[in-house]
Amino acid sequence: MLSNLDGIIFYAHDLDKTVNFYQQMGVPLVLQQLGETPDFYTAELESGISIIIDAVTPDDNQPDYAAGATQISFTVKDLDAAIARAEGLGAKLHAPKLQTHYGMRAILADPDHRLIELVEK
Repeated sequence: MLSNLDGIIFYAHDLDKTVNFYQQMGVPLVLQQLGETPDFYTAELESGISIIIDAVTPDDNQPDYAAGATQISFTVKDLDAAIARAEGLGAKLHAPKLQTHYGMRAILADPDHRLIELVEK
């Protein structure tokens, strides 16, 4: 079961322009630099939901990550069970389980091809 909406990811062609827009709207975005991964920006809202803005480069030939695409992230208690349930409801595994700095995660595409990240913390 999904236990919490954890975050929303916006993909942008012009990272600086998008970040500036949301900062001017009052979102306290902070640059994140995690070594091998490209830079991105995050903010945690008072509600506890994280906003992430990530750049899309010309090398990203995946339509699911096109500029304007949005991905939502949910916290789950049992990642394997959540994946099985989602697949049973018609979701397709988009990116397999991977241990990250914020927990074990997998990305699925819902029946309308929206990306959903499931994170076991």
